[in-house]
Amino acid sequence: MSHCLVLVAILILVLVVVGYSVAEPFFVLLGAQPDILSLILIYMDVWLLGLPLFTLSMVGSSLIRASGNAAVPGYIMTLGSLLQVCIGPFLIFGLGPLPELG
Repeated sequence: MSHCLVLVAILILVLVVVGYSVAEPFFVLLGAQPDILSLILIYMDVWLLGLPLFTLSMVGSSLIRASGNAAVPGYIMTLGSLLQVCIGPFLIFGLGPLPELG
């Protein structure tokens, strides 16, 4: 099980490095205009930084399910949804000391 997570982590880190290095030429090749290209690159920075966490959580959930424990991934997903519902309004509307993120 740990070998799978290590392999996925290495492959995703390689993908992130390649993604950062070819993002600008790739989108220029696709025809992105200079004013839009800066927005695309900002978005890709966020997307590529989140990719390892997203991928490892998906693979980890699948590994837990494959080991015969189907309930735990469901509990984790439910907990994540509840956290989103509880934390979301504070971040969206800027309640309390947090800034409004929209």
